[in-house]
Parts: sequence; structure tokens; C-alpha cells
Amino acid sequence: MTTMTITETKELQSCCECGHTGTDLVGYFEYIGGQGYVPVFECQGCIDARLEASREAVEALKLAMMLGE
Repeated sequence: MTTMTITETKELQSCCECGHTGTDLVGYFEYIGGQGYVPVFECQGCIDARLEASREAVEALKLAMMLGE
């Protein structure tokens, strides 16, 4: 008689910024030198924060250009 144990493994992804695991993760491919395109996962909160910081940087640059600095 042969006894086998069958286990199901589930691979969980986590956000590369904060480590959050959940259903709001967004996956995309990013080029990393020497490794090629690798999958990267970020939660929606980190994506929103990154986009807001980018918008603020663009506004600061526009203001600096208008003031001639």
C-alpha cells in the first residue's frame, strides 16, 4: 500500500514597496539589467502615492521654470 500526501501550494505576491499582500496588487513587467523583464507587483495605494509625488514634482518644476530659476 502506498500513501501519498497531496498538498496544494498557493503562491502569494506582495507589493515591492510596502510588502502588502491582497487583491489590489497590480502586476507589470520592468526591465532589470542582466535579468531582462521581470514581474513586479505593487499595491494600488503605493501606485497612487508614487503618481501623486510625480505630479507634485512636475508642478514644482513648472513653477521653477516660470520664475526663471
